[in-house]
Amino acid sequence: MSLPKIALDQDIQPLSEFRKNAAEFIERIKTEKRSIILTQHGKVVPLLLM
Repeated sequence: MSLPKIALDQDIQPLSEFRKNAAEFIERIKTEKRSIILTQHGKVVPLLLM
């Protein structure tokens, strides 16, 4: 099983953008079946979505 490739311009987003548009991000995760990597100050932020 191979992991999907990361689209740098789409899959890596700042935490502040997630906070502003959380519902949009969650809907995108559901429909596109792709993960989103969140960053804060340029570093990956651990996040749990259920």
